[in-house]
Amino acid sequence: MLNGTSHTVIRCVVVAALSQLACGDPTVETTATNLAFSVQPTTTTMGDMVTPHVAVSVRDAAGITFTDASASVTLAIGTNPGGGTLSGTMTVPAIEGTATFTDLAIDAAGVGYTLEASATGLNGATSNPFDIDVPANATRVLLTDDPFPYDRIARVDIYFVSVSGSLAPDTSSGGTFVTLATPNRSIDLLALQGGVTDQLNSLVLPEGIITAIRVVIDTDSSSITLKDGRVLTSTSSPGIAWQSSAGRPVLNALIHEHISVPDSGGVVAIIYDVGNAFIPPQVIDPTSTDSGFIFSPVLRAADATRTGSITGAVEDSSTSQPIADASLRLYLGNPTWPENTWMTLATARTDQNGAFHFAFVTPSDHWKQFPSRADDVYVVAVDPPMGTGLGRSLVVDVRVVAATITDVGTIALP
Repeated sequence: MLNGTSHTVIRCVVVAALSQLACGDPTVETTATNLAFSVQPTTTTMGDMVTPHVAVSVRDAAGITFTDASASVTLAIGTNPGGGTLSGTMTVPAIEGTATFTDLAIDAAGVGYTLEASATGLNGATSNPFDIDVPANATRVLLTDDPFPYDRIARVDIYFVSVSGSLAPDTSSGGTFVTLATPNRSIDLLALQGGVTDQLNSLVLPEGIITAIRVVIDTDSSSITLKDGRVLTSTSSPGIAWQSSAGRPVLNALIHEHISVPDSGGVVAIIYDVGNAFIPPQVIDPTSTDSGFIFSPVLRAADATRTGSITGAVEDSSTSQPIADASLRLYLGNPTWPENTWMTLATARTDQNGAFHFAFVTPSDHWKQFPSRADDVYVVAVDPPMGTGLGRSLVVDVRVVAATITDVGTIALP
């Protein structure tokens, strides 16, 4: 045998009745046909080497390993639930019929990875599923949505390309941004309301702070679906006017407080405020009949471990029935000043039970350190759905504390 793909074997079987070993024709030649995982990959921590070492054997149709085969075997990720990258020596020659991979690692967590083995002239093999776990000190990158206040919208699908963060204390310095996540997928932001999140990635970062967050989206792959079934895009009519953000814009997230990254890992929450990011043309021109939206990038990022939340419910004051699709805004401002001087921090909408939830809200005490904000408080404004004939209501002086849910109770609309 010269090429390691065929050899002569002697087939032997036990003849039970005679207690003898019966052997077949010694001239029968068998041929290598396929690969098989002789040592399967097992659950491993993200970035660590897979142990025990994965091994792939060259075998014939009967499952016998060719101990004299020397074919080069290549491994690649098959099923890739975490969007990970395989590193290490991925092509290894078989020794005595088996290729052993001693330094494989995958850089992204996920459940149900598989590996694919291939070699020239042989049928490939797929490993058993295995998991890549998140390290105990990993920093998680989460995406959430401040709920959309418009009741005619069914979906807001935004294609997220990447997220990067600056680890430098001085955000004006160049070259300090590192990649935090590369989702490269479309996400329905309306599925992320009320504090629901989508984990974009988890990775190990050096201890310190994140001072800036940048997000890249693809507007050509993004859309808004109305409840009547129409899909609004950059080319439809009505559609989405992306303005100067068309293409793959780099969007800068507002950060109220630096995001801490302790040695045990942090949690970065990116809050995409679609209620403020997609503006009806009537806000700019009350005479407009355009039913599309104008894009104005509004997103912020926060240290999820240092924020609080606001919950409550809305009902009809005359019937005590819950009100669905009521529009809410979270303001920061001096309650003795006119409403048009207040800063809008988030938007929300009530669900079918009249409930609402503002997530990842900066604690009230943060604003007291700024003289211009010393008298400012949080205000929740509630507007009824169109056509109900109900009035609006304000809840003033709402206090938010880190890691705490502030329940403002039931707000009755007159």
